[in-house]
Amino acid sequence: MPSRAINVNLPEDVVARLKAMVTSGEYASETMSSKRAFVSSAREAWLETDVVKSFDEYEADPSIAIPAAEVSAGLEARLRAHLQKC
Repeated sequence: MPSRAINVNLPEDVVARLKAMVTSGEYASETMSSKRAFVSSAREAWLETDVVKSFDEYEADPSIAIPAAEVSAGLEARLRAHLQKC
């Protein structure tokens, strides 16, 4: 996935936590620890918005569900098409 550098000012306590993650060996650099934090935050936001919305729509009308076999077949077709391009 393409990436782009940005500058962000963070509160000192957040910077301290990022540094601690590097010092503990959990991450190789502050850049990697902050990148992971931002990605996690984006995933959490996605879960709280899109996934919750979809679940609520399904609960309101279960007939909109796509059968697992149909989902699996679609994923397999996309994978085959992708592999043919490689």
